[in-house]
Amino acid sequence: MWGAVHLARREETGDFTAQDADALARVGPAIADGIRTSLRFDAAREARDGTAPGLVVLGPADVVEMITPPARALFATMASQPSAVDEPPSPVLALAAFARSQAATAARDTDAVAVPTLEGWVTLHASLPAGGVDGRVAIVLERSASPQSTAVRLEADGVTPREREIAVLLAQGLTTPEIAEVLVLSPYTVQDHIKSLFEKTGCSSRQELVARIFLDDYLPRVAGGEPLSSAGGFTGSSDPD
Repeated sequence: MWGAVHLARREETGDFTAQDADALARVGPAIADGIRTSLRFDAAREARDGTAPGLVVLGPADVVEMITPPARALFATMASQPSAVDEPPSPVLALAAFARSQAATAARDTDAVAVPTLEGWVTLHASLPAGGVDGRVAIVLERSASPQSTAVRLEADGVTPREREIAVLLAQGLTTPEIAEVLVLSPYTVQDHIKSLFEKTGCSSRQELVARIFLDDYLPRVAGGEPLSSAGGFTGSSDPD
C-alpha cells in the first residue's frame, strides 16, 4: 500500500451517503496520483549527510535495550515530533511486530521496509537474534542507496518487476537485442515492455527515462566532479527503438 486517506464526520451529521461515496470516488484518482508523485520526489532526495548504518535492539515489550548513535540520529528523522528519549518511531515498531509474526516462517532471515523521511528514504532491516523465541528484535537502519530509491520511484509509477529489470538495463546502455539476450526474451517482448515503461513514466525516449528515473540520484555527484563511471556508469545508446 502506497498510502491511505482516512475520513471521518461528526456524529450529528449522520452516516456517509451514497452521494458522498460518489464524490470521493471522483477525487480518489487525483489523491492517489498525488501520493505516488510525492513518494517519487521524496525517493529522489539526496541525504544531507553520510550517517553510517545504525542498530537498535527492542525487547519483547518494544523497550529499547540497545541503540547506537547512528540509529538514534535516524530515529530522529522518522519521528513525527522531537523526543528526548529513545522512543522507537512507528515504522520501527510496525516492522518489529511484523518480524515477530513471521518468526515461524522457514528460511526467513530478515524483513525489510523503506520509509520516507524529511532527509530521504531510510531502509530498515529486522531480524530475530534468538530465532524469535524471546520476542527480541534487532533492526538495522540505513539511508537508502540509490538503487533502492530508484526502485521506489519506478514502483510508484506502477512499473512491474520485469519492466524494472529492463529499465536498469536501458540505463546501462544495452540495446533491445542485448536486453532480449540477457533476459532470454524475444526482442518484440522487450519492445512491448519498453513501450509500457514510457507510458507509465510519461517519458518519450530512453534518454528521458534515464534522466528522469536514474540521474536524480547520480547527477549531483557528477556535478561535483565525480567521474561518471563511479557515479553509476550510465552511458547512452544509439539504438533508436
